[in-house]
Amino acid sequence: MWNRVWLLAVLLTSILSPSIRAEDPKSEPPARKPPSFKTPKGWEALELDKLGIATARFRAGNGANEATIVVVGSRGDGNLVANVNRWRGVVGLKALNEADALKSLMPIKVDGLPAHLLDITGPEVDGKPAQRAVAIVVTSGDNTWFLKIGGSSAAVGEHKNAFEEFAQSVRFEK
Repeated sequence: MWNRVWLLAVLLTSILSPSIRAEDPKSEPPARKPPSFKTPKGWEALELDKLGIATARFRAGNGANEATIVVVGSRGDGNLVANVNRWRGVVGLKALNEADALKSLMPIKVDGLPAHLLDITGPEVDGKPAQRAVAIVVTSGDNTWFLKIGGSSAAVGEHKNAFEEFAQSVRFEK
């Protein structure tokens, strides 16, 4: 009989203990701390939003463009090609197959870590200016970070050097 009681206790413990731990606030992973960065001259730094996304904004021409740092959950490696194609869609370009999407990325370093840079420009459409996006993807620890600037081709071109300065100033908490 004690063997059955012991077996039942072991089974209940193994079934219930994950749910007990999930409710224990001490066992939750620590909040991600956004990276630090220097705001380039002429850019306006904004407050962090509710999700902890750091944003630097600049104005050029008739509109505002933003350079953003976005954290994405964990290290999942399936997002790189999907993001390349999503950003291509934003500027009016067609999606690429996996091999071509990966070829469109240039290797760089951010805070000494290997990263990927994408610089794409779409076509002019219906008299509207061509759109351009420059994006960087870097993994630090268990986090994947996206740094991106987007807007009209002319505005992004005018601020690309400042964006590169911005990207090179990013420092991740170690």
